[in-house]
Amino acid sequence: GRITALWNDNPDSVFTVLPTECDILPHKSASFRVNFHPQNPNQFYGASLECTTFYKTMRDTSLVTEETICASWSQAVYCTGETFEPGHEPFLPRYETDTTAILFPPALPDEAVFRTLLLRNC
Repeated sequence: GRITALWNDNPDSVFTVLPTECDILPHKSASFRVNFHPQNPNQFYGASLECTTFYKTMRDTSLVTEETICASWSQAVYCTGETFEPGHEPFLPRYETDTTAILFPPALPDEAVFRTLLLRNC
């Protein structure tokens, strides 16, 4: 069904997402623009932007039944930016990881599962 993507708004952040809300039809996609509005020179900036997504029918309880109820889900995107002027750049750290996502297998309550992440200092 049709889903709604809703970006959490933080007015104090130097990063903003437009549009902040969008309906997406089945088997379609949507594009969002992330804007960077830094306030000070010679600084690093970073923020986690979170998008909550849910089926559009979940907005109206009269359209939901026990068979069709579905919890929302979220996706976080981490953004970084910097405002260093030419000649004032500090050492920029570089690292690599062996994966971009860590997926865990199903686990029973009170059961621990783990995954290993490789972090390489370049």
